[in-house]
Amino acid sequence: MTEVTLQDTERSVRAPSMLERLIPLPRRRLTQRVDLGASPARVWQLVRHTDLARTAALRVLLGAWLPTRGRLEAGSHRWLSVEDFHSTPTQPGFQMLASEPLREFTVGAVARPRRLKLMFLHVDGADEFMAFSEPGWVKIAWSVRVADRPGGCSRLSFELRMGATDQRAWRSARWYFAAIGPGVNWTVRRVLGSIADELGWPTRLGVAHQPRVQAASRTSEVSPAALRLDRAAHRWSS
Repeated sequence: MTEVTLQDTERSVRAPSMLERLIPLPRRRLTQRVDLGASPARVWQLVRHTDLARTAALRVLLGAWLPTRGRLEAGSHRWLSVEDFHSTPTQPGFQMLASEPLREFTVGAVARPRRLKLMFLHVDGADEFMAFSEPGWVKIAWSVRVADRPGGCSRLSFELRMGATDQRAWRSARWYFAAIGPGVNWTVRRVLGSIADELGWPTRLGVAHQPRVQAASRTSEVSPAALRLDRAAHRWSS
């Protein structure tokens, strides 16, 4: 019989993040992270208040995810921040679901894919998002997280999760995520790399070191067993 001490239990148990609570068993999951040679406060200031439409690729991706009033016109470049993600009954879309200053913020939406566009459904905040279970809809949420690293450095992480209220909804939506997945992956990786170029890479013995932007593989099954099998991460060259 194995004895588990209180100390061992406390060390192994971690409270779930807001993103994990919003979509605990994702049908698709994408994570990327990069180490930065800047303090968490400086990194947070940039990612929380920066212009998200700083690159053409990101403008195209975010423009497709914004409500009509906030969509970016082709060839335009207006300032776009996290605050632009909000949803109303008349103009539903992505919205800020949670924010923990200097640590993490999470954005999400309930939608139905229609060709290469999303038809949104308004939900009133994180609690309603988690409770929503009407058949035929998918849930999409993503978070940006900043963590301390040794030497005054930081780790910036991005995670995107996609779920569905039933299997039929996922069957009709999986082609959409298969189509946008490579573009999302490439865009996020480019943005993380540009942030590292702007804030600086970690240093080793006084010399700037450029670690690779790391991406975890995407999961495609809803079962917990399949999720555990798909935890192995692979590296992407920066």
